[in-house]
Amino acid sequence: MILNICKNSIREDLGTLEDLPYELANTIANVYYRAFYKAAHVFTYRRHFPKSVGNLRPRRIDEKKNFRGEGFRLFRSEFQAVADFVGEVRAIDKTVYPDLYWFAVKFILDCLKYNIQNVGKKTELRRVIERQLKKPGIREVPGLVDMLNV
Repeated sequence: MILNICKNSIREDLGTLEDLPYELANTIANVYYRAFYKAAHVFTYRRHFPKSVGNLRPRRIDEKKNFRGEGFRLFRSEFQAVADFVGEVRAIDKTVYPDLYWFAVKFILDCLKYNIQNVGKKTELRRVIERQLKKPGIREVPGLVDMLNV
């Protein structure tokens, strides 16, 4: 069920991920999966599991008064951040500005996958070191983007 929700939500929010580098596409799929998994857990725990996929959408969750709170604002903002990131990276012509394109891809991965704080204030070398230190703690489903076929 959660995989179908992820697949439909990614397609609705971002379209296909085939134009993005594989690592970034898989990270985005994992962000969606984690968010919907957490939401399903909260709904199940509170015995308010939605009757339809539409009720799990982050923008609709916030509209329900009994589900407002910091956790759901973060939930919604994470989706917005992903949409903004993807929109920005897609706006870069990677044939004309390949260095900028790959810089943006690494920046997004540092934010979403490696959870590096204050990415914009760190040098590339510092971020490379932090990526290496955080790599063992990364919890992603390998090949999730392939399973979702998005």
